[in-house]
Amino acid sequence: MMTDISFKNLIAPESAESFAAAMRDRRPLAIAEDAGRGSGLFSWDDANRLLNVSKLWSAQTLRPIVDGAPVDPQDYCFQARNRDSQLLWRPDPEAVAEQIAAGAALELDAAETLTPALARAAAAFQSGLGAPCSVMINAAPTAQQPVTARFQTGDCVVLNLEGVRTWRLFSGSFEYPLDSPGYAFDSLPIDFHEVNCGDVEQEVTLGPGAGLYIPAGRYHDAPAGAGSGLHLEIHALRPTGLDLASLLEGLVSGDALYRTAMPRFDDAAGHDAHFSALSARLPQFASEEGLAARMRDAQRRSAFRDCVGGFTLPSQADAVVYRVRASGAKLVRRGQAWLMRTPRGKATMPAVARDLAEWALEQDFVTDGDAARAAPAISASDRETALAALRDAGLLEAMGV
Repeated sequence: MMTDISFKNLIAPESAESFAAAMRDRRPLAIAEDAGRGSGLFSWDDANRLLNVSKLWSAQTLRPIVDGAPVDPQDYCFQARNRDSQLLWRPDPEAVAEQIAAGAALELDAAETLTPALARAAAAFQSGLGAPCSVMINAAPTAQQPVTARFQTGDCVVLNLEGVRTWRLFSGSFEYPLDSPGYAFDSLPIDFHEVNCGDVEQEVTLGPGAGLYIPAGRYHDAPAGAGSGLHLEIHALRPTGLDLASLLEGLVSGDALYRTAMPRFDDAAGHDAHFSALSARLPQFASEEGLAARMRDAQRRSAFRDCVGGFTLPSQADAVVYRVRASGAKLVRRGQAWLMRTPRGKATMPAVARDLAEWALEQDFVTDGDAARAAPAISASDRETALAALRDAGLLEAMGV
């Protein structure tokens, strides 16, 4: 497994700043090929191990793709029950193998926690992008099936692991898509896409270890390719202003006026008066002191809720996962002392914290177990002292919700 899975390494040689600028400007960004990037991240052996756990999959998470379209679940699945005793379509390994033999590629969705490396990669992107991320594996054992022209609801990062794949970016974009009817790709008619897709504007060929950032809403496709191929798609669904509506819903439920039954629809005058009272009260909630801070906290909890756990069983050590707030942070030496500079200010580091501080600055998140592996010569008590110092300095922030 990769031991250096971090947002910084996954997008290198691009910087976090250049990546953020591409996201802000909603423009694609090619990530130069680096053969070492995909080494240990995900392999055909990993794919085989996951596929052989047949009860892991459903028709929603394992999809054979032929000519750019998913195969009908009835052609490769049977009805079964999941661990919650709910009926679902479960892929039949023999039928899936037949689809592969006929040239199908496989989409393995919701894969962000299926291996330790994928979990760390997803968490790295969550830390870097500040949004929940999912991972889809595209595995083409015989031939790379075409990806038909489409746009994604969220931002997408393609990491090519094996084979060569060309992606085409079109001039057209759907402005600010949502996972709702009328705003998502699959909910719109084909003729809408044909009119709004535009012309091919750019072609990007990805070799092993190369990547591509595709903004949400940007039309793109990938023609069929010769030979096998393996790539990951990381999808990030960033919060929008609509999330404020959910936050306001929680606030207004505490107001008796909003819990009062609406007047009967035949009573137009009474209905209008009540509606006016409700409307007049809304600005008070929207301008409530601390609401922006609550929104930021909700975004933070959403981004890090599904990050890698810090369990070290059978040890009873604290299972907290810490986010590294490295932006603007720097470790500097002043005489015999070491100082950690963060946006919060300066803090003197105890001697035992120096090595861990240098290591932590290169990470997206850390746990006590990570620190133990990074600095095995440091005792458990000294490690606890070092992590506490980094936390107090503002470099580490607990991800707990």
